[in-house]
Amino acid sequence: MKKYFLLPLLVICPLVSAQSVEQIEEIIVTASPLGLTQEHLAGSINLIDQGELQRSAASNLGEALNGQLGVSSSSFGPGVGSPIIRGQSGKRVQVLNDGARVADVSDTSADHAIASEISQVRQVEVIRGPATLRYGSGAIGGVVNLVERIPGDTVEQGASGSVAAIYNNNSDAQTLDANTRYGVGQFEFSAAVTDRQSGNISIPGFADLEADDADETTDGYIENTDAESRAYGAGLRWQSDALEWGVELKQLDNQYGVPPGAHGHAHGNEHVVDTAAAEEFVRIDMDQKDVQSYLRFDNPTGFLDSLEIEFSTSEYQHTEIEIEDGVGTPGTYFSKDYTELSVEAVHPLGNWQSYSGVSLTADDFVAIGAEAFVPPSETSAIGAYWVQHRDFAKAIFEIGGRFDNQKIKSSGISSIEDSSLNLSTSLLYPLGEETQVGFILSRSERAPSAEELLSDGEHIATNAYEIGDPSLDSEVANNLELTYRYEGDFSAQASVFYNDFESYLFEYDTELLFNHDLADLGATGLAACSSEADFDDPLEAELATECFQYRQEGAQFFGVEAELVFAIGDRTQLRIWADQVRAMLDRSGDVPRMPPTRVGATWIYENENWYSSLALLQAADQVRPGENQEATDGYTKVDAYLGYRLDNWDIYARGNNLLNEGIRNSSSFLREIAPEAGRSAILGVRYHF
Repeated sequence: MKKYFLLPLLVICPLVSAQSVEQIEEIIVTASPLGLTQEHLAGSINLIDQGELQRSAASNLGEALNGQLGVSSSSFGPGVGSPIIRGQSGKRVQVLNDGARVADVSDTSADHAIASEISQVRQVEVIRGPATLRYGSGAIGGVVNLVERIPGDTVEQGASGSVAAIYNNNSDAQTLDANTRYGVGQFEFSAAVTDRQSGNISIPGFADLEADDADETTDGYIENTDAESRAYGAGLRWQSDALEWGVELKQLDNQYGVPPGAHGHAHGNEHVVDTAAAEEFVRIDMDQKDVQSYLRFDNPTGFLDSLEIEFSTSEYQHTEIEIEDGVGTPGTYFSKDYTELSVEAVHPLGNWQSYSGVSLTADDFVAIGAEAFVPPSETSAIGAYWVQHRDFAKAIFEIGGRFDNQKIKSSGISSIEDSSLNLSTSLLYPLGEETQVGFILSRSERAPSAEELLSDGEHIATNAYEIGDPSLDSEVANNLELTYRYEGDFSAQASVFYNDFESYLFEYDTELLFNHDLADLGATGLAACSSEADFDDPLEAELATECFQYRQEGAQFFGVEAELVFAIGDRTQLRIWADQVRAMLDRSGDVPRMPPTRVGATWIYENENWYSSLALLQAADQVRPGENQEATDGYTKVDAYLGYRLDNWDIYARGNNLLNEGIRNSSSFLREIAPEAGRSAILGVRYHF
């Protein structure tokens, strides 16, 4: 569909009749240390509370956020779901847990899951604008903050928490979840555990888009997509009028399969399946241990409103297990040891509210095995930031900056050092008591990662021979966003954004294939790649992986988002929304794997005991898939929810993809061989105490 896809939403907005809208409780945005609500920040913000997260019954972060305005998911089978914000993902989207970076290798490869358990999260914040400066450089897409701890929360005496059981018939998935808090005096103890097991997901039709019969692929399901995970958490905190400290320990064990066929390759208009390896599967066995501690002082001096020190460490590892004829053999091993120390102060400066801080991080990455396409490396970084906020009589103004210095060490090369400077300013201007317009201008700079600089090897999971370039420069983007909000008889918001990249880093499809004969002669990088015609054996060429090279050039991202929520009577609401992003490289055509244009509508009915919703999502065809990539058909997705609360019990049923649509995710590497799940019926019960 063309740009007129958004016109129905833009036409209907001014025609909505005035209705009374029930006021929603204000939620503090923890990503801002000033304790501000969404109405006091100019940037586009998605706030997803615990109730909405529980109603989604999602098993991963991408699934939980998919359908939020401007946010979609990049899947690699059901075990992996990473958020995409306005077409940006990976290195350009930072995922945090209580403000500390989730230390995993999900941004190294599309088949690596984010190491977080969504069922243990109290709220999710998707932040763009100056507030992202707190968390590092280059968060051009934004920051996703998974909130388990609300700063300054009063210690509640006695026990509270919930126990839940969820069943999904699509993959015979079973989830047990429990969390509790117990307050005694000034101390609070917390504990959480989640156990999730699922089988192969069901789909409508063949898994492989190009397959002609069931001998070439699976029919009605995707093999090797079963998964199991267990997450544990425990915490202790102490609180007084002037001091709060705490420590949290977390462990995540996750094992999931990579859909078969990822080891084949697609070139031109032909999809080739490695039938010789049809009985070969890859499973990822992940383990992560986190320790987060914090110490917060309220009004420690006359100059400081608060001072917070946070220290976190993470030990992450996973092994890619190769299974052939039922026998598993450990393959490539990945590990990351990550340490982060940050100090932040909130302090007045005249009539301004200000906060500033410094952070130090150390990242020790190791990959060992046949698919270790990135060499071991040590990355250290230091950053400092400063943000000023002021409420004027007629406007709210915010300005900030951040400077980072990064150093990467790896064997065989001299250390690579880069510096980056990020600047952001915003203005929120009221047009009366019910309307606000916002303006955000920023300059984002991101130093290239170890993967982009040093990759040189075969990565089977994404069917790519990945080639880095040590000479790559920092990625720089100049960004502009205009926002509109209305809160009155109905609520409406809209954003228009533009990202102008001076140097966009991306993996370019060279249309060449990795040639083992050349590699055996000592060739590396692009010299180890050749055209299909240069192979002596045509079958070897069919089974060869494609060569992708990290490059950079100018790029432009342009998009619009709009949402309207109005009441129909006293207990019913209707939400209508749409988003669209267009991304183009200066010389190499469209940016690959962009989400499609989407329009959605959700009807909600709620009273004292019942909550029900019916959601419709229409995704357009993705006809701009990127150079040497395939177009993706659009789809219609219908979901429904019905829940009943009785005293301390919540009982609910949810239906996903009720039309059993064959959904191919345009942002997925596996869209041609692994569609999204078909029709699902989910039953759940939760007891609160």
